[in-house]
Amino acid sequence: MLKKLRNLLTNGRKVVMDAFFTLSAIIVVNCPVLADSIDQAISTQSSKAVESRLFGSTKTVLMAVGGGAIAIAMGIVGLTMILAHKRQETRTEALASIGWIVGGAVLIGAIAIFVGFFWGTFGLKG
Repeated sequence: MLKKLRNLLTNGRKVVMDAFFTLSAIIVVNCPVLADSIDQAISTQSSKAVESRLFGSTKTVLMAVGGGAIAIAMGIVGLTMILAHKRQETRTEALASIGWIVGGAVLIGAIAIFVGFFWGTFGLKG
C-alpha cells in the first residue's frame, strides 16, 4: 500500500512538472515582440559596410600575428641550429622543422586565397 502511494505521488509530481514546463514553453514562444516600427527593429546595410566593419581591422591584426608567429618560429629554428652546431642530429631536426613552418605558411596562405576567391565570387565583397 505504501509503495502504491509513493508511486502515485512520484508520478503525480512528474505530471505536474511536465505540465508546468510545457505551459512555460507555450507562454514563452507565443510572446509578441513589441517594437515601435520596422525601421527601428531592422536596419539595412550593404554587404561592403558589414564586411569592412567585421573584417577590416581584424584582417590586418591576424595577418600581423601570423607573420609574427612565422618569424618567431624561424628565429627559434635559427637559434637551435646555432646552438647545435656540433650535433648533426639536432641540426637535421631543425632543418626538417623549417619545412613544416613553410608548409604551414603556404597552407594558411592557400586557404586565405581560396576564401577570398569565394568571398568575391558570390558577391560578398562589394
